[in-house]
Amino acid sequence: MIPAIPPSLSIQKIQEKVTELTSQYPILQEFPIDSEEFAEMDLGIEIIPVLGLRTRVDADAFITRDFASILIDNHYFNNPRMRTRNNFSIAHELGHLFLHRYYFESQCPSTTEDAWIEFMTSMSDVTHNRLEWQAHTFASLMLMPRVEYLKEIRKPNASMVSLGRAFGVSPKAAARRMNIEDVRFDLDIEY
Repeated sequence: MIPAIPPSLSIQKIQEKVTELTSQYPILQEFPIDSEEFAEMDLGIEIIPVLGLRTRVDADAFITRDFASILIDNHYFNNPRMRTRNNFSIAHELGHLFLHRYYFESQCPSTTEDAWIEFMTSMSDVTHNRLEWQAHTFASLMLMPRVEYLKEIRKPNASMVSLGRAFGVSPKAAARRMNIEDVRFDLDIEY
């Protein structure tokens, strides 16, 4: 059986999911959002540091097949300088949970960890890129909502560093948020 390509989700569809979650969970209305606390306290998902995860699966974090845990590379998890990166990585994995659970369950019915890792690391570039873009977009929209992001970026002396601090993300994640069309068009950025 050739695996199906996951559905194409527009920014609007991803935003609808984020809006639904924000209305359900008050923690998603307080900035900066702590995705680790949200995952553990509100969703009951365990965050598990794993030695050498990055080497094993070429990712900082990885959601388990049963969606009960998020594995995160021990080096990143225990490094205070990586706190903002971890916040985004966990939010990204939650994006896979909320956007891709049905797809993952239909394409990888096996519940073994090895089968799950094999499935996740052997998918086509088209499939991988689509899933990753959607999860990145979910994390960006959840951690840096449009209205709040626009308020912050319009402040005098706003920078990617100040935006990162305001939203608990890295300056790189704050900069990537600007490329999502809901913000880009409001800022009249020329490309």
